[in-house]
Amino acid sequence: MFRKLTFFCLLLVISTLVFEAFLRLSGVEALGCPDWPVCYGQLIVPDNLDAADRAFSDRPLDTQKAWQQMAYRYLLGGMTLFVLILFLCSFWVKHRKLSVIVLTTAALSAVAVYLVSDMWAVTQKGWPLAILGRVSAAMIALWLLASLYLRTGLGSEEKARPLSVRWLVRVALLLVLIQSGLGAWLSAQYAGLVCADFPTCGGSWWPSADYLSGFSIQQQADTDYYGGTLSQNARIAIHWAHRLVAALCFVLLAILIFVFSSYRLSPILPGAASLLAVTLLIEMGLGVATVNFALPLPVVIAHNVFAGVLVLILAYVSFRSTYPLAVPEQTEDFGDASATDAIAPDVALRDVEGIQDTGVVIEPEPDTLYARLTSQLHRTRSGLAGVISSISLGKKEIDNELLEDIEASLLMADIGVDATQDIIKNLTESVGRDQLGDADALSSILQQNLLDMLRVCDQPLEIKASGSTFVILVVGVNGVGKTTTIGKLAKRLQNKGLSVMLAAGDTFRAAAVEQLQAWGDRNDVNVVSQHSGADAASVIYDAVQSANAKGIDVLIADTAGR
Repeated sequence: MFRKLTFFCLLLVISTLVFEAFLRLSGVEALGCPDWPVCYGQLIVPDNLDAADRAFSDRPLDTQKAWQQMAYRYLLGGMTLFVLILFLCSFWVKHRKLSVIVLTTAALSAVAVYLVSDMWAVTQKGWPLAILGRVSAAMIALWLLASLYLRTGLGSEEKARPLSVRWLVRVALLLVLIQSGLGAWLSAQYAGLVCADFPTCGGSWWPSADYLSGFSIQQQADTDYYGGTLSQNARIAIHWAHRLVAALCFVLLAILIFVFSSYRLSPILPGAASLLAVTLLIEMGLGVATVNFALPLPVVIAHNVFAGVLVLILAYVSFRSTYPLAVPEQTEDFGDASATDAIAPDVALRDVEGIQDTGVVIEPEPDTLYARLTSQLHRTRSGLAGVISSISLGKKEIDNELLEDIEASLLMADIGVDATQDIIKNLTESVGRDQLGDADALSSILQQNLLDMLRVCDQPLEIKASGSTFVILVVGVNGVGKTTTIGKLAKRLQNKGLSVMLAAGDTFRAAAVEQLQAWGDRNDVNVVSQHSGADAASVIYDAVQSANAKGIDVLIADTAGR
């Protein structure tokens, strides 16, 4: 739920950023409501034009533009409210609580700066520094909420493993934020059309410019900044600086794309590099179009929107350069065992008499999830399916020898002694009543018996956070994967928002406690354990007491397979 709320707040920030760009670039802000947060002293646009004009004689009421500005303010109020709710909810998050609180606090602070800057932009009549603060705060809030959304989606087993290129991503992100601030400063100072050609400015590769005046932050008292107050050379300085930083961004992002396009330490980064390349080309094309076509409003708004998209992509790349997705480890040391295993098939082919070495090395097929499941379930599948298929493919006559073979196969497939005896008893009774004429009928009744036994246990596991600890006792014979299943089940329950604790009740098998503790470390779950050979009942008892005292939702207890 918290992650969904974060995503909703992210959408509100994006919508507010687009609406703000429309008001600022279309001139609605200069002709809309002259006061803040109300409009001509009212929460809605007033119907009495004469009263509104008397209240602000220098700003006659334009109803259409006033309604557009008030719609933006309603959206801004909703964004602020939901970010505040997100901040309050962060104190109830259990997973990665500290980082979540830090990010939500920073996001709420950025929204607060946005509100203050928006107020100053209106009351101070387009003060450029206020517009700069508003756009910069929106971009920073966008980055923080995107980072929060990504971080809340992390699993407990995912640990920070920063890549060496992380610093390059962060420098690129910082440079894009600076460039977006320069774009806001350029529009606030009305310097977009001061250079009407590209790539030069007024036919010069280094035009005459007044950089000190262009980037002065001193506010002039009782000044109406709408329309601009700077000289031509000062505006040229702003415009040219925006182009220079854009070129620097392009070079740095191009290097980043080149590095990540063939990066093998994280499988997700090459795809992100392609998306970054497309977005960068669109953004640069829109920037050139704003100059060549004299600032068409749709193009300028799209230029602002794609700047935000760049921030989102870089936030994702920055996140994945700190928490890269796991990939199979590769070794460069050919003296290592893994390297020896990798070249062993090729060496074996050369040693086989009669086979000519063609020099072609066949790459192994990737190990898919289906292949891994098929391999792990091979023993049970070959036991059960082998029994059933061998009945139909074997002899047609049913005798005691066939029933004994079925019994032995069921036991080898880990069906269990009691269950196997019940199955054989039912089959024997069916044979005695002459209900089974041949092996095909025997195969059908065997399958039906197995299904009937499973249907009794076929019910959903529904666990709700009720204040008391729900205990799961995991039993089974040796080697069936109890401990591994516990680790996977703990992760699944965590993803449902439940708190989990593990109990190392298998004190008999060597290294069983250490194996469960490894799963606990991987899932960031507490494990209650004692030394090897300890009383298993006391371990479970201590775990139940600890889970109840700490308010844990689910306790999963491991047992010895004997």
